[in-house]
Amino acid sequence: MIRKVNLEDIKKILSISKNVLFKNQGDYKSGFLLSDPTYEMYESILKKSLYCYVDEIKNNITGFLFAYPSDLIEPKDEIHSYLIKKFPKENFVYIFQVAVDPKYQREGIGKKLYKQLFDDTKMVKKVTITSKNPYNIASEKFHLNLGFKKIDALEYKNGEASFIYTYTENNDI
Repeated sequence: MIRKVNLEDIKKILSISKNVLFKNQGDYKSGFLLSDPTYEMYESILKKSLYCYVDEIKNNITGFLFAYPSDLIEPKDEIHSYLIKKFPKENFVYIFQVAVDPKYQREGIGKKLYKQLFDDTKMVKKVTITSKNPYNIASEKFHLNLGFKKIDALEYKNGEASFIYTYTENNDI
């Protein structure tokens, strides 16, 4: 069952995050998270955004998705500044992080989370996600299968790259 995140969910979400962090993943094919968020980061997004979801099976959180509208983006870091310049005067939703507990991967949970996001953002023209190096093949394949398109790459000042994907049709998935 997909539902909105509440504050009590954040500890379990952090546990899932830590299980799928790049440094804990030996298998690149399973996908991974590169950033290691804190309780405060998730709490901050949750307080500002309507687009935070969990999948729950028998009172057990199996996956999550945190996203927020472009008007909440603060151009403090390079990727946010780049997206604001890339899509001037456009409302879009930025996906901060999505992950599924490794025990529940490949069961359609990620797809259900995105369906809820797409249903809730039908009036928004674009949904955007970025993927920073190291290259996350599983994430790219998943997003391309959902209908996202790789549209660009941003090279950071330090030489690393971030790939930008958008979903513009908001069709049922």
